[in-house]
Amino acid sequence: MWNLKKSNFLIYNISHFYTDPNYLKFYINIRAKIGSTV
Repeated sequence: MWNLKKSNFLIYNISHFYTDPNYLKFYINIRAKIGSTV
């Protein structure tokens, strides 16, 4: 279940990275909280 959510989360990040110029900061914060090496 976590792998599926992680995949969807990654796709969500990629799509927003190109559409929202302010999303990079949010992505970095989330990534730091998760502690993931995605």
